[in-house]
Amino acid sequence: MTLVYGRHASDRGEQELSAQLMGFLSTSFGSGETTHAWPQRFSRELVTPWRAIARNSEQEWDVCDEMISGTDPCAIWMCR
Repeated sequence: MTLVYGRHASDRGEQELSAQLMGFLSTSFGSGETTHAWPQRFSRELVTPWRAIARNSEQEWDVCDEMISGTDPCAIWMCR
């Protein structure tokens, strides 16, 4: 919750973020997603919307993009 709202999350805000995260995780079980596809979906479905409402100016969201880049098989194996 701190990632999005900082130290001042309302109970409703916490509940909404928790529900979004739990919903995402429940669709992840048994999905067979790769270690690159899963973080991409996480970013698309959660991080991007959370960035839009974030009140935490200190959060470094670019870390998520770096993590995704680090799991790209083409970046690791230099695909053409």
